[in-house]
Parts: sequence; structure tokens; C-alpha cells
Amino acid sequence: MRGTRIRGVALPAVGLLVLAAASGCRSYHYVVRTDGAPLYADEDGEDVIGRMDQFHHESLGVGDPTGDRVEVTYQGREGYADPADVRVFSYDSGTFARAQDRNDQVRHNLREVILETTPWPRRVEAAIRDDRLLKGMTREQVELAWGLPNTIVPDGRGGGGERWVFRITRYEEREAVHSGYTYAHFRSYGGCGSYGRSIHAPIYTTYVTRYTVPVSFRRDVYFDADGRLAGWTSDDL
Repeated sequence: MRGTRIRGVALPAVGLLVLAAASGCRSYHYVVRTDGAPLYADEDGEDVIGRMDQFHHESLGVGDPTGDRVEVTYQGREGYADPADVRVFSYDSGTFARAQDRNDQVRHNLREVILETTPWPRRVEAAIRDDRLLKGMTREQVELAWGLPNTIVPDGRGGGGERWVFRITRYEEREAVHSGYTYAHFRSYGGCGSYGRSIHAPIYTTYVTRYTVPVSFRRDVYFDADGRLAGWTSDDL
């Protein structure tokens, strides 16, 4: 699934799995809040070596970004940013199933920065934050709530509208409990240094295995001829 592009920025689509390479730790990421935010050469903030575009986002690695300024890499250049100019967040990069957390957190925090710049009603912003749709939403608002679809086609029901088709796959972590008998080998010891005899004894054991499975579903969103949301269907809601 492609990411959505709103105001020139790619927003990860709902349900896209992004694999993380790190294991057992938290990784950090940033989103630029202020258009033209200064990129400083050092923590002192005296020399500006560049300007950062609003909504740009990159990884900060696994180090906790604390201090008067945030150390960042911006389009290949290393520097420092004012904390007020960037939104910093972390995600779990530990396991295969939790790697999806990276994509969800990037999408959530990028969306929050975009919402800071919009004059929309509170009920619309609240719906977007909850991944919900409301009739009458614009295409941009639907993209922020659900991401960009896989396919855009004519509605087919007349009226000059269009239909967005989402095909989404999420990866869920599940567990299975197993039990049964296994055989353990023992050696009995006699007195005065005697090694005795070998014993194979059955032992009843219980253990848990964890695994991931793909879960796929489809969503269809309908817009009227004016580009307003007219309705939607989904097999996961």
C-alpha cells in the first residue's frame, strides 16, 4: 500500500508493515513542525547551516534525545534543532510483530503535526485522530484518517463521484499453548561410588509459542461529485 501525500508529504498508509532492524530497544524519530526551522551546526545555536521543511521526518536512532537542542540528521546533514521546532517520539523496535508500531507511530505523529496547521472543526479533528470518517469530509481529511487507497475508480452508481478502494494487511501476534509428555534421562547412583542404572522417565510439560499471522481486509470509500465523503463500507469495523 502506498503512503498518502498531503501538502507534499508522504503519510504512511494504515496497516503497512515496516520492519525494524533493531532488537529489544526503543528507537526515536522526529517530525519538523515549523516550516523553515533552523538547522544549527552545534548545540550553541550560533551558526545556522540550513533550513528544514515542515513535515519532514527522519529517524534519530536509539539514543534518548535529551538536552537543550535535539541532534538530528536532515537530508544527509548532521546538526541540531530547537525542541519547539520538532516533534520527537519513540516506538518499539524489538520484535517482528511490534515492528508495525514504527509505522503506526510515524503516521500518528506526522498527522498530529499536520493537524496543528488546520482550521477544521474539533469534531472533524477528533474523528481523524480516532481513525474515523464523517460524512461530508474532504479527500484530504479522509487521507489523514485512513491513508491513501490502493485504487481510485469511478463510483459506478452515477452522480459523477469516485470510489477509493483500500486493501489492508496487518500482522497480529498470537500465541499457542502446547502440552504433552517428553522423556528425560537420569542416572541413579548407588552407594560406595556405584553408578547404578539409567532411567528414562516421562515428564509432562506445557509451553507457549508465539507467532505472527497476516490479517487482510478491505474498505471502500465513496465521494460525491463535489469531492465530499458520501459513505463507506469496511469488513473490519
